[in-house]
Amino acid sequence: MDEQTTQASAPVSELSIRELERLLEQLGEEERSISRRRASLHERIDWLRGGGAGFSPETDEQLATLCASERAISDERNALHQRIAALRDERERRTRAA
Repeated sequence: MDEQTTQASAPVSELSIRELERLLEQLGEEERSISRRRASLHERIDWLRGGGAGFSPETDEQLATLCASERAISDERNALHQRIAALRDERERRTRAA
């Protein structure tokens, strides 16, 4: 198991402040990547809804698939935001306690 995997799976209370900072940085990069994918999906969805590919059953099916993908990515992004918020709270708690 590599260091990043260990950091991601370790209980927050067992992470050093340095590991906590590295994990926050890693999760921030992951969040930005997910956000870019989500934005790209939104562009494609908007284009289809605007009639960019015409209107047909195939277009409707493609739109439904893209919307389902967007929902899944949004759920992933929301879970990541919750994890980041919890880690930031832990960092703040430790900073106040020091």
